[in-house]
Amino acid sequence: FSRLRCSTCHAEFLLAFSCQTRNFCPSCQNKRAALVAEKIAEIVAPVRHRHMTLTIPRAIRRLFERDRELLSLLSRTAYDAIRGTFAALLDRDDVVPGVAASIQTFGSYGANFHPHWHALVTDGAFAPDGTFLPLADLNTDLLEEAFRRLLLERLQRAERLSEEFRDQLLSWVHSGFSVHAAQVVDGADAAEVER
Repeated sequence: FSRLRCSTCHAEFLLAFSCQTRNFCPSCQNKRAALVAEKIAEIVAPVRHRHMTLTIPRAIRRLFERDRELLSLLSRTAYDAIRGTFAALLDRDDVVPGVAASIQTFGSYGANFHPHWHALVTDGAFAPDGTFLPLADLNTDLLEEAFRRLLLERLQRAERLSEEFRDQLLSWVHSGFSVHAAQVVDGADAAEVER
């Protein structure tokens, strides 16, 4: 890449040679994604998994755009919602699901900024002795509601949402939150896990 600097405003940009863009280089991104996928395929437990995508409503996306540190709160909350839901479904407090996750912020600044959470999640959880406890059925509505309530509560506690706006968002029938977990992945199939 080259570093370009405006002689007037002194703003600096990186220009990738392979793609000629002034953003992250897609070929570099693809290489990095392939390496991460390969590593995950090596270490994932050979049990059934689900590819999950958790999204948030447009009404709060700008909070994450303005304060990128909130993306870590989003990630922690998504994991905590999954862990709590799995514990409730398995009727055990001592279980831990396996999760490999990443946050994507599809779109550039402005109207199409869309932070969401992708994860490869075990279709069950591990007991402290290492025993895998599969879920009989995953209720994504239950998970979505746990994620919604937990995230809004944490944003309100962090003083990013007023109590009134939080309550208004909780009253929406169509919340704008969603959990998609239909894609099942065989953890023993490395190629499928990598894909």
